[in-house]
Amino acid sequence: MKRFANLYDAIDRTTSTNAKVAAMVGYFKEALPADAAWAVFFLLGRRLKRLVPSRAVGHWALAATGLLGIGYEVLVVRVLSQVAENTVYTFAILLAVMVTRGTLCPPCLLTGSAAIGAPRR
Repeated sequence: MKRFANLYDAIDRTTSTNAKVAAMVGYFKEALPADAAWAVFFLLGRRLKRLVPSRAVGHWALAATGLLGIGYEVLVVRVLSQVAENTVYTFAILLAVMVTRGTLCPPCLLTGSAAIGAPRR
């Protein structure tokens, strides 16, 4: 790997075609056949195919954080129902939190809307 990095550095450092060819000849004389094949692959500008697309990783992250959010909400509701003794106050507190969350949540701040349902610019 270091040899290939040195080869790439030597190729990148010079504008002389002869120096680039000399660097490649020196590398390919010393390199193992498998390393030489990978060097040709990368020097031709090819790339490895991604095993997991970045869009899928983003979807997985959203799903994981959504599950965490649901778990947090359930926990808060359970604790709040114990504190407010399962009365109408539990519902009122939850409703107040949900209403004010629309003005304080980060997605609303990013889009510039002041509340849930407010028109976007």
